Amino acid sequence: NKQDELLLKAYAKIIKAIKHSNTFKNDCLKEYEELNELYLSLANLISSKKNNQSLNSNSNLNDINEEEINQMLNVLIQRIDKIKTKIENLKNLNFFYDILQATLIQFELNLARIYVLKAKTKEDSFNKSLIWIKEHLEWLKMIYA
Repeated sequence: NKQDELLLKAYAKIIKAIKHSNTFKNDCLKEYEELNELYLSLANLISSKKNNQSLNSNSNLNDINEEEINQMLNVLIQRIDKIKTKIENLKNLNFFYDILQATLIQFELNLARIYVLKAKTKEDSFNKSLIWIKEHLEWLKMIYA
């Protein structure tokens, strides 16, 4: 009887963990799709403006509407920060944290390589931000996959 009770409690915990995992996976997938769409919009904006400017004159990234691009970058970065905070809060749920620990360590190592890149120009800084965002998208993809 006691053993049956313990088995039922363990079963209930497993079912609860599976539900949490599925919810978390769906949330990550939704966030990834939204962030990826924003990222692709940003890339298309940059590409179209570069193409338009190259037809008119030989110019670089500095001539692109920086305000619009910076606004999109800030939105992406803020959304990514919210997701990272949400995942950091999962430390309370040990089973999630145990599962994600290896990907978190690899992710932090990848980010370290990006952080040490020295941006000498605005374009370098912009490219560093794009790499940072792309790395976060890949990380989210690893989590939900």
